[in-house]
Amino acid sequence: AYILFEPWKLILVFFIPVPAIIFAVLYVGYSVWSGKRGNSNINHSAHLWGAAYGVVMTIILEPRLIQHFLNKLTQLPF
Repeated sequence: AYILFEPWKLILVFFIPVPAIIFAVLYVGYSVWSGKRGNSNINHSAHLWGAAYGVVMTIILEPRLIQHFLNKLTQLPF
């Protein structure tokens, strides 16, 4: 849900700064890929559903956030 508020803010992933929206796309891709492989003891689909629930509930509680998110996406910081 943080990404809805500040999609271009940098977050540190193993001490590497990455824009939050880029991390989200990569994380979803990795989770889908890992979930299909199914050779780990991690329930990747649970993480995806948890992330989706967080986004959906945030939007339900504050519907104006969709427009805020879209405006923030168009304001590239670089």
